Amino acid sequence: MKRPHAVLCVYSAVIPFLAAGFRPGLFNGWFPAWSRVISALMSKITSPVPFPLAELAAYAAIIAFPAYWAASFIRRRDFRRAGRVTLVWASSVAAAFVWFWGLNYFCAPPSARMGLSPAPVTVETLISTAVYYRDGLNAAYTPYASDFRELSRAIAGGFNSLSERYGFISPNPAPPKRLTFGTVQSYLGISGVYLPWTGEACVVGDTPPPHLPATMAHEMAHRQGVGHEDEASFIGILACLESEHPFTRYSGMFYAFIHLSNAVLRNDRDAYAELWKDLDRRVIEDRIAMSLHYAKYEGPVSDAGRAVNDTYLKAMQQPEGARRYGLVVDLLIAHRAAAG
Repeated sequence: MKRPHAVLCVYSAVIPFLAAGFRPGLFNGWFPAWSRVISALMSKITSPVPFPLAELAAYAAIIAFPAYWAASFIRRRDFRRAGRVTLVWASSVAAAFVWFWGLNYFCAPPSARMGLSPAPVTVETLISTAVYYRDGLNAAYTPYASDFRELSRAIAGGFNSLSERYGFISPNPAPPKRLTFGTVQSYLGISGVYLPWTGEACVVGDTPPPHLPATMAHEMAHRQGVGHEDEASFIGILACLESEHPFTRYSGMFYAFIHLSNAVLRNDRDAYAELWKDLDRRVIEDRIAMSLHYAKYEGPVSDAGRAVNDTYLKAMQQPEGARRYGLVVDLLIAHRAAAG
């Protein structure tokens, strides 16, 4: 493995991030559209395979590279060559991430392209928006009686509806996939992930039903070139609410209300109690069941997983880290205000 190859791979991964950091908006004009094309192409190639190819490749790499280094040690091979091989592979993976999808973190978010301008709001506005979604959630309640494929088609229909209004949404998205080793992700505190190398939007298969369609839509939103987590949650919620499938709409309302009610709790405990007092008993039961489900996976491993995710998000120009997920509240408020 020649040294210039390793240097080229490293530069192709690092330089775009440095350029985007020094000159914000540098990639706005073309990269989101390019990313959507690449993601659509990769997902079309990989969608016939029922399991996530990139997930299995990741686990294979975790096994293969330590084995390669161990073999190099045992056979007393040139460790500098082993280091260059490892560097080329790692930087190639990083470069593919950057050029396929990663630069979306530095591009204008969907909310800006929709003309939304989230701004600080009063507690009263927060509460009134939470009440709006609570009432919508009560009206939308639907018991779970769907399968994964049905939900995938329903969410795709929601994205198709959004694509008619917004040019940055591509129609007919490929369906998401269940993670093969979803239990591992659950213990890491992760319910879904987008794998840009293969265009695969993936979720943990045993995600609680009210949370499942919204999680699927969140990861599918990433495939639309949406980088920031709050923006992906926002677009995912809109896709669910645009769907003609009752349970998918319920999941979108459920996901939005949970974020809004948590924000109310941080600002006004009495108002939070009032919100839940008037919530449909069946919705409360769904919320309790979801909390109990995720509580099973709490512990040092999930804490470590969330810390890694927090560090990754901060490295990707999201200084709020994992708290970025909660900022969807600002977008929901701005969207409702714009809709009148």
